[in-house]
Amino acid sequence: MVIIERNTGRVMNFKTRKSIMTNMLSPIMDEFSIISHTFNDIVEKYKDVEVVKYEPTKYDIKRMAEDPEYILDMPRYYIPGFDKEVTGTIFEQKIRNEFYERWISEDHELYKFINKYHPDFKVVIK
Repeated sequence: MVIIERNTGRVMNFKTRKSIMTNMLSPIMDEFSIISHTFNDIVEKYKDVEVVKYEPTKYDIKRMAEDPEYILDMPRYYIPGFDKEVTGTIFEQKIRNEFYERWISEDHELYKFINKYHPDFKVVIK
């Protein structure tokens, strides 16, 4: 496997976990949820949970009084527990671990995904 910079065609060599995470995962972190087993397991867990209408809190009402456009940032509905599950450092670390494990195990699905979504690099499989 060879990593090539899209603009220059230069071959890149990322040796450390930190360099792989910074250069390969960070630009496509949101898109990675498409093929992430960790994220998809959480979606499966919450797929049958009933959607609940969002009730504005006192804080929301106060913010709307100050800025009427704040209502555009408030959710209309939500899935109880889902936001807690997919936010925070624990979830992010699970995603990072999954990406790295798939990277070092040379997962071809991951390489195809990087080639499709990564703005700076592409992976060529030898």
